[in-house]
Amino acid sequence: MLLTGLRANDYTTDYASVASTIEYSFKKGDSAELSLLMAEKVELIIDSEQVNFNAISGEHAGLIMANFFKKYPPVFFGYEFEGDSSKNVKYSVASYQSSNTEFSIYLLISKTSGNRFEIETMQVREK
Repeated sequence: MLLTGLRANDYTTDYASVASTIEYSFKKGDSAELSLLMAEKVELIIDSEQVNFNAISGEHAGLIMANFFKKYPPVFFGYEFEGDSSKNVKYSVASYQSSNTEFSIYLLISKTSGNRFEIETMQVREK
């Protein structure tokens, strides 16, 4: 299910929808859609940009990702592994490629007390 254009509260209670929207966001370089899925405070690490924040706002993380997508436009995104440590904590490893660089994407997605799945950690590591 593609969820573009909806507010985060409208669709983030279903993990499969969140994973699909993350995939769409990376494939299209859509940082605005991606930022809707981020927790209020998110850990964001992007090695290639010397970005290392333990807790920044989802909105700020979205702006940083917009710059990342501008510098490294998407050519390919695909999940390599998805798992969970409980029904409320999911994690994913994905591969992201631009025309000249390949990255590993590590995501930790947690279910909040409001029953929403949100990205709590996103690490972008150059391969």
